[in-house]
Amino acid sequence: MAPVLAAASWVDVRERRIPNGLNLFGAGLALSLIALGLGKSSTSGLLWAVALGVPLCLLSLAVPKGWGMGDSKLTAVIALFIGPQVVVAFVLACLAGLLAAWAGRRFGLEAIPFAPFLAAGALAAVAIC
Repeated sequence: MAPVLAAASWVDVRERRIPNGLNLFGAGLALSLIALGLGKSSTSGLLWAVALGVPLCLLSLAVPKGWGMGDSKLTAVIALFIGPQVVVAFVLACLAGLLAAWAGRRFGLEAIPFAPFLAAGALAAVAIC
């Protein structure tokens, strides 16, 4: 998962987007690991991917300048990798992103890339759960 998150973070910081190909690669990798018995149970990861991915995709359609579709898909990919721990990852990412956005506004930034926060949240969730 870490290489996918690192690549997504790198591209998001540079281009303010997360490519569909990268999210598809991450999803394929996670599903392959599940099929080989090396990942979370397929039911858990798939359920959490849908449970968070669908509402976040709807949010990105409703507020396109506030939340990106790539962030929604990356959250679903993280869920495929770590299952229910994605909730902890998402909460940590949102808290860190909120603090960064608040600090960034003080320096005139209007938007921040969110993939690095999702990556940090996911890695922290795996470490603490």
